[in-house]
Amino acid sequence: MAHFHPEQVAHFDPEYLTDNTLLIFLTDNGPQQQRYVGGMKGLKTTVYRGGVRVPMLLRYPSKFKESKRIKTTATHMDILPTIASFTDTQIPNDRKIDGEKLNPLLEGKEVDWANRPLFFSWTRRYPELYQNIALQKGDYRLVGMTDYDAKIEDFELYNISNDPGESSNLVHQEKQMAEELKIEFDAQYKELIISEHLVNKPMIEIGTPFENPTYLNRNDAGGQKGIWAEDEAFGLWHVKIHKGTYNVKFKFLHPVENGTAFLEAGPQVIRKAISSNEADLIELSNVHLNDMEGDLIPYYMENKRRIFPFWVELEKVN
Repeated sequence: MAHFHPEQVAHFDPEYLTDNTLLIFLTDNGPQQQRYVGGMKGLKTTVYRGGVRVPMLLRYPSKFKESKRIKTTATHMDILPTIASFTDTQIPNDRKIDGEKLNPLLEGKEVDWANRPLFFSWTRRYPELYQNIALQKGDYRLVGMTDYDAKIEDFELYNISNDPGESSNLVHQEKQMAEELKIEFDAQYKELIISEHLVNKPMIEIGTPFENPTYLNRNDAGGQKGIWAEDEAFGLWHVKIHKGTYNVKFKFLHPVENGTAFLEAGPQVIRKAISSNEADLIELSNVHLNDMEGDLIPYYMENKRRIFPFWVELEKVN
């Protein structure tokens, strides 16, 4: 993010641009395979600190001359209000903004975030009650890796100030603290599962001039649990199709043999016999699709195997 005057752009002053650019670096999660995580527990796909605690570096030379290390825990949600503050941008007031401005921390001021709850959930689809969910507040983290009707003793409680590696579960010794955190834990979960974009998920629009071709990836697919890693799984995307002629491509995790490709778009069912010599990409050309809002279901039948594509490309050609 650069914040500079138009005349500086016209003359392209590299020094001015360098000094007045806010550079933010961070990662989205911990490592996927076992590697150095600073002694923390867990990897990517878990809500232990090894899965969610990541580095964050900020550089803004014209405002911050000296280096400093900040130990206060922040979150990705803090980036929006921070950038808005630096650029004098008005944040929308018709919705709840969860983040906090990092400016006071960057300026060396103290902030009272000891009671700020941070909620973590990892899932491929919807959040599961008490499964791979955590709440951190101050020095304590309550972790749920259990069943929906679990007792408080089934949870994990860590004091990350004394135990940054989450190796000593304190839920029995500090049961009251665990129960207090669980109240906020439950409130955060309930707020999450009634959010508009979870209850009424936006449809993926296909055939607009804003994105053509459109790629449908397993990350956004519904259907069978475990769809991310399985070839023989039932999957679909909830879409809004604009009437037109499309070229459609199926990409597979592994090459497929001779079989039949199917594309179900609401009441339309498209099928084509495919002579494949171990290809991992097949194409259906000049497929006419009507206006439709509903489920798009692609699959490939090879003998008795029903194979779900890794991704699908739809390009509107007319």
